[in-house]
Amino acid sequence: MGIVPRQRVNHPSAWKASDFTSPSDYVRPFTPRHLAAFDEALAVIHRDGRSLYQVDRQHFAVPALAEEIAGIRQEIVDGRGFVMYRGFPVDRYTQADIEMIFWGFGLHLGIAQSQSVLGERLGHIVDMTATDPHARAYRNKMELTLHTDLCDAIGMFSLRKAPKGGMSLLASALAVYNEILEKHPEDLDVVFRGAPYHRMGEEMPGESSITPHDVPALSYCDSKISCRYVRELLDAGADMAGRPLTTFEKAAFDFFDATASRTDMCLRYVMEPGDMMFYSNWTVLHGRTAFENGPRHDQKRHILRLWLDMPGSRPVVPETAIFGVSGVGYQEGKTPSVDLDRYKRTIPMAPEDRIA
Repeated sequence: MGIVPRQRVNHPSAWKASDFTSPSDYVRPFTPRHLAAFDEALAVIHRDGRSLYQVDRQHFAVPALAEEIAGIRQEIVDGRGFVMYRGFPVDRYTQADIEMIFWGFGLHLGIAQSQSVLGERLGHIVDMTATDPHARAYRNKMELTLHTDLCDAIGMFSLRKAPKGGMSLLASALAVYNEILEKHPEDLDVVFRGAPYHRMGEEMPGESSITPHDVPALSYCDSKISCRYVRELLDAGADMAGRPLTTFEKAAFDFFDATASRTDMCLRYVMEPGDMMFYSNWTVLHGRTAFENGPRHDQKRHILRLWLDMPGSRPVVPETAIFGVSGVGYQEGKTPSVDLDRYKRTIPMAPEDRIA
């Protein structure tokens, strides 16, 4: 176990939901200036006949947005940790063009990584449980506890929302740290030590199904606290390693979960069609309530996702790594499916969040 800091974080990244009086405090509008820049970049890509993965940062040129993009990166890396845009006119564009815009814009912030053994660098958050009941979290419809992913920053773009449920959740991991420090400082050694992690069956050939090291939920490097946390994978990994969590350790992580999910801590919102978000994966926890799709195509929740590496953006300890590569390595013939039902945990939800 590395250094365990015991000093309160006073920084914009240690925010609480109660700090915001309304969505206008954190939502930015898409404007004609954005759309004009996107249209110009799209026209060049169509002229050159490039497909999605043939487009790199230099191909999606948006010089009119350069200063704004630099500001977004700063906000993610050393500010509040998240940026949200609203009002993109999804009905005016084909899905392929929206994917290209989101992909191209994201590449100005980081390097897109594979998100599963499928090798997809532009992910699709949709319900696949009709054909795979054990589909990994982003491909099912169940609630997802507040957690982090395997990258530096995450991008989301909403194409469609579900008619029921699907409330998105965000919480500051650094605000959670502050609460632990204040109310249960005896838990800090537990969360900064962590446990082995289950690798979701997506480890490369020859690799162990669990990490050979403890993955700290919170870690400290060069004066910065960072978070890597998926409770289900922590519980499963500890069990598989033959060292299941003790009563004290369970209580520490339960307090972490309960604190992150508190109404005053956790920002709750629905991603409307045309919403776009980017947030730090080291300081921001994200989750989702369960949802139900409708029978029509326009009633099926569909969100595009990017996992972005941002080299040099944040120093972290090597023990935060789950795999030996960034993201998840592609493996021919495998699908992102894992049966961890016994470790599923229900998000503490407000009554209005629950599916009727």
